[in-house]
Amino acid sequence: MKRLKNPVGRLQIVLWLLVMCVITGCVGSRYSRNYHSEVAVEDGTFRARSLLSFQQQRTFDKLFLESLCQKHKGNYDACRELLVAALEINPNASEALYELGKIETSFSSKTDSATVANGDEMLLRAYQLEPSNPYICRAYAQRLVRNGKFKRAASVYEQLVKVHPRSEDVGVLLGIYESIPDFPAALNAVELYESIEGEDESTVLERFRILLKMGRTAEAFGAVERLSEEHPEELRYRVLLGDLYMQNGYKEKALAIYGDVHTSDPDNAFVRLAMLEYYIEEGDTARFETEMKAAMSDPKIENSQKTSLLSAYSQVLLRGNGAITPLQMLEYFRLALAIPQETNDLGLLCAAFVEASKLPSDSLHVALDAILRDQPEYKQARLQMLSILVSQNRVEDIIDLCRDGLVYNPEETVFSYYLGVGLFQIGDNDGAFDVLKKATKSIAPADSCEDYACDLGAEIYQFLGDLYSERNEKEQCFEAYERSLEYNSENLVVLNNYAYYLALEGRELDYAESMSKKTIEAEPQNSTYLDTYAWVLYCKKQYTQARIYMEQLFRQMDDEERESPSSATLYDHAGDIYFKCGSRQKARENWRKAAELTEDAELLKKVKAKLKAR
Repeated sequence: MKRLKNPVGRLQIVLWLLVMCVITGCVGSRYSRNYHSEVAVEDGTFRARSLLSFQQQRTFDKLFLESLCQKHKGNYDACRELLVAALEINPNASEALYELGKIETSFSSKTDSATVANGDEMLLRAYQLEPSNPYICRAYAQRLVRNGKFKRAASVYEQLVKVHPRSEDVGVLLGIYESIPDFPAALNAVELYESIEGEDESTVLERFRILLKMGRTAEAFGAVERLSEEHPEELRYRVLLGDLYMQNGYKEKALAIYGDVHTSDPDNAFVRLAMLEYYIEEGDTARFETEMKAAMSDPKIENSQKTSLLSAYSQVLLRGNGAITPLQMLEYFRLALAIPQETNDLGLLCAAFVEASKLPSDSLHVALDAILRDQPEYKQARLQMLSILVSQNRVEDIIDLCRDGLVYNPEETVFSYYLGVGLFQIGDNDGAFDVLKKATKSIAPADSCEDYACDLGAEIYQFLGDLYSERNEKEQCFEAYERSLEYNSENLVVLNNYAYYLALEGRELDYAESMSKKTIEAEPQNSTYLDTYAWVLYCKKQYTQARIYMEQLFRQMDDEERESPSSATLYDHAGDIYFKCGSRQKARENWRKAAELTEDAELLKKVKAKLKAR
């Protein structure tokens, strides 16, 4: 395990370019006419450039330049057509072959093997026509790597670095040599890289790794030893040497080096972290636990080092072969995150670990609290925290979180919505109303919003409609419900409430019936929806039909529901319906039941008046 202040040197970054080349298979358009050359080509392909007339050259140039414009706009189909037309004029144009070859190999379907093969052939022809062009060379060599032709790719890169020596290309060549494998050539590539960029710890480590694979162990350790001797002030090189000894089974040599460094610098973080691995290997879990907690709590140890260490141990644990439990790892994360972070890397790592190890959602607080403490504008962490708080119904915390969220992300409507919900739940209806009214200004139009935004818009206007109703502002209530249905025409709660309030007002009863009917068709067992539909029919003086639906409602209710205080309104409605149907005895029975169950003084007063009068 490397514990370096900057463990990823330039050489490793360059090596990664080889992988990226394989993944992307694409090189930017960097063609230059300065690289034209007359060469013989293989297999009977075209030779050099054919002579074109002035008009032909002008037409070709126009088509080629327009193809580049279309490519930069992302119009690859148009770009392809223009290049095909240009190549009909000059089949030997390496620049057009290069551009079309890249498109065919990079953007065609993986199943379109004929197109990809044609693209590979174009890159080969471009390379044969102009082998000194570094951009064409790289594109062709990368396709060779992608196709597993490492020896041929190495040959192309060897010619490239002779003419245009760049450390990035040498790094890719080194990766190719290791894939072949050709370790002597890889060692030469390291030396060539050093001749361009100079020796650093990354090149020394690469040399160490290659020499070790070649069985030249003494030389491998000698290279790192020399680096350490040349930089005696850099104790981390000594620790690095100790790490390499430890990883390769030379524990006594490693411990001797660690001891020397500890004598020179008792608080050296590299040694402390290196010893943690030793304790694990020796099975000294108690010592590991003590030293690990101390290291994670120590502000002198860099957060990047802690992140690397916790990442490594997390992966070991998740693979099921570690001596550390998930809860222990979470405690190490908590100690490390207690110290302010410059980035959210450690917090995100902790969150990923919690999810991967299937710890309770509460465990995410360790990561999310730290991220929001150091980066309160990080919206994703706040949304994730909000999701947890909502699932736990922690109303006060939801209010605080959303208020802060609107300070840092005022455009995020979801914070407004849940702030309004929270304020309503604690009884601050006016506060909820103000927040939601303001939120409507930032909702996208119903005809252009995405699904998530449409659902949120529907919920906000629904909530506003309910609040308008409580404020006895009927017109505004109905307008809000209309807006809610624009965002979601199947919102059953809005359809039900809207229909019921219209019925109470005795207006637009046909519209109310159509909305209410949708709800019982969607949920025929929902007693609230059945009650509304029966009441709308009652208001339309369709008393017999109203009685049928009301009786259906009571038949499907269980004993607990029949005796619930929330059913008092149902009995009141049933009494009114039976009365209009001429069943006065049943009407009085239902009104008495409503009076018995209700906890609403206003409803009780109304029911008693009916019983007295009728």
